[in-house]
Amino acid sequence: MCGIAGFSGDLGLDLLTRMNGKISHRGPDGSGVCHLPENGIGLAHRRLSIIDLSPSGNQPMWDVTKRAAIVFNGEIYNYRELHRELEADGFEFKSSSDTEVLLNLYLRDGEEMLSKLNGMFAFAIWDAPRNRLFLARDGVGVKPLYYAETPKGFLFASELKSLLEEPTVGRFLDPDSVFYHLIYLWCPAPNTMLQSVKKLEPGHAMFVKQGRLQKSWRFYQLPHDLQPPIQSVSEALDQVTGGLREAVRRQLVADVSVGAFLSGGLDSSLVVAMVKELVPDAKLQCFTIGFRDQAFAREGHTEDLPYAQRVAAHLKVDLHTVTVGSEMIQLLEQML
Repeated sequence: MCGIAGFSGDLGLDLLTRMNGKISHRGPDGSGVCHLPENGIGLAHRRLSIIDLSPSGNQPMWDVTKRAAIVFNGEIYNYRELHRELEADGFEFKSSSDTEVLLNLYLRDGEEMLSKLNGMFAFAIWDAPRNRLFLARDGVGVKPLYYAETPKGFLFASELKSLLEEPTVGRFLDPDSVFYHLIYLWCPAPNTMLQSVKKLEPGHAMFVKQGRLQKSWRFYQLPHDLQPPIQSVSEALDQVTGGLREAVRRQLVADVSVGAFLSGGLDSSLVVAMVKELVPDAKLQCFTIGFRDQAFAREGHTEDLPYAQRVAAHLKVDLHTVTVGSEMIQLLEQML
């Protein structure tokens, strides 16, 4: 989990630094800002290193020709294939990171790059020759991206609280979003709890120029029909199994140790089992939550720990337990 923030408009370095400070918990491995006052552009990043742990992977990152800069939160699972393709087309790289792959892919394909990405992402690219920002969020919205339009300019960030560092961002609650949150425990994009702040919808992208939203569009929609249609249960099982195995395989690529959340339920147990199948000797570290106060269970929360322990023992993986109790309420303000 990294964090990004930035703006386009009549806004300053002090604001950019404060916005980045609000998301410091998202990236313990590095922090960077890039302020271009002559263009009215600010980019900020908090880094959690996964691919290319060297300083070459630090952000904000410029391409070698200094035509574009990027801040990026996420992972591109097919970045190695794209890297080879771009190198064959003559693009230069100064790192082995997936971030630089995104940057060069944009320089080659523009916004059409989005159709080539397999991964989870939220990013902003400053296109210097066109004097505009390009922002995008992955197709199912794994990575968050909030934005606000104000008289002073356009602001974006991984978390809403970064935007509140700018006083011209309104603080009025959105009644519809409050209703959605009370009923569903979340509010669907583009709404947020504040009228002045929006979420970039999953599978959407936008151009921002001179502090104003220029264009927004959808680039991805989950397909609702299969061609040719599936003819049998066994065929469906083969396709689901193959697709899941390939997704797990792609997501094992990292320059750090890989871990997994394990609740003992069907989904997490299946993912961990496939990791063990794909990499039998992997020293997989798994994590689960246990409740100190059994009142949680009485209020309808299922205790995951016994089931996670059974699965961990069966698959021979290390299980780390984080035990929580009512004292967590004291940390609510800090978590928010």
